Amino acid sequence: MRTSVLAALFLMLILSFRPIKENKICTHCDFARRYEPKVDLNTKQPNEYIHKDSLFIFQPIIDNIDEPKKYWYIQEFKMTYKDLHYCSDSTKLTIYLANDSIKIWNVRPRISCKIDMWYRLSNEQQIMLSKYSVNKVKIENRVTDNIYVYRMSDPSYFIKSYDMLK
Repeated sequence: MRTSVLAALFLMLILSFRPIKENKICTHCDFARRYEPKVDLNTKQPNEYIHKDSLFIFQPIIDNIDEPKKYWYIQEFKMTYKDLHYCSDSTKLTIYLANDSIKIWNVRPRISCKIDMWYRLSNEQQIMLSKYSVNKVKIENRVTDNIYVYRMSDPSYFIKSYDMLK
């Protein structure tokens, strides 16, 4: 009995010096990577805005893209961002315009490890984004409380996207 206890303690001591894997993928992220659907947007959609350091991406979505152009409109956009490998289902986005700011919450809450968030704009917000340049965006992950602020490298990106509708 004493020998087994000593052997178990010795084994525990040796295993305590074993390096801990840092880059192990959590089970949820592994599941999401294998089974989440890949979104393939129509090629008529505006080009994505990919931030210069690739930390976030905006993709406005033109609705009624298969109809004549007079029926097109942009009411939603998708944003993908990186957050130190944390999953999230709630993200607040603040868009700082030249004259004001827009605060919006994601409209399709679901856990996502890619952190794909979808935002729906009100009519007033659509008008503001179509007329005023965007100076900065602030992304707040409401699960981890991480906050990221980025200066837009192309402040007129949304104006150009809305100009596609004309």
